[in-house]
Amino acid sequence: MIFVFCHGKKTIMGIRDNNKYFLNNSENFIEKILNFIRHYSLLKIFCVFFETKTLMRNFKMRIKIKNLNCLAIYPLHFIGKKFKFRKLNSKIFKIGLLGSIQEINSRRDYNILLKAINALNKKLQKKIVLILLSKVKNGDKNPVIQELQKKIQSKIVYKKNYIEEIEYKKLTSSCHVLLSINKKQYGNSHKGTGSFFDAISSKKRLITNYRTDRKFEFKNFCYYYSNAYQLSIILKCLLSKNDKFRPLNRNLFTKYNNIQAKNKLIKLLC
Repeated sequence: MIFVFCHGKKTIMGIRDNNKYFLNNSENFIEKILNFIRHYSLLKIFCVFFETKTLMRNFKMRIKIKNLNCLAIYPLHFIGKKFKFRKLNSKIFKIGLLGSIQEINSRRDYNILLKAINALNKKLQKKIVLILLSKVKNGDKNPVIQELQKKIQSKIVYKKNYIEEIEYKKLTSSCHVLLSINKKQYGNSHKGTGSFFDAISSKKRLITNYRTDRKFEFKNFCYYYSNAYQLSIILKCLLSKNDKFRPLNRNLFTKYNNIQAKNKLIKLLC
């Protein structure tokens, strides 16, 4: 706060969770005070940026501050190292499960995944390979792994050690589709999710909950579900389509860039 009040007009700040700047958005007294301070600090700041245009629009609808400079800057990350893309196997369907693998009661809704896969017949289940795109602590002893292995017929592949960037890229490139199963409080209309940018950087389709993209900002490459039944229908459809293994047209991702944001920022700075 001292920095903001001293150098606010020179500050460009990123906001990842809009809720922390809304007044009276918490019942906790300390959080109310912190929200008020954060909200007031916006009056002093030169510019704020958001991870998506949807988050920026939703923020501006709730925050009534005139002349607040706002930008949407996609946090895209591309690895400079080149590697050989693996040819996708046509006999199995690899689903890359995004996010850290922690406990059953974590940020991920494993129940919705279990229900969706169990809604498929065993023949389809056995065609699925779940690629866990995060280090799995304790391996087979991890409660998430034990729960998944106990309740579904699909094969599960994971790494016990930290996954380096280039290895992560190889893993995502080996998947036919990526899947996000964030719970409601992690990825919604006021708090972003990095799953869109994982999909953009790897040029893959993404299955995600509808609430993460209510304005369909990323509809070019996303499939949306709201419950386990809808997720199972998407999986069944993908498993049944003859073209499911065909690479996605990479031109779909060209619109997700920061050229507009760069030009607007230059204009503000000048």
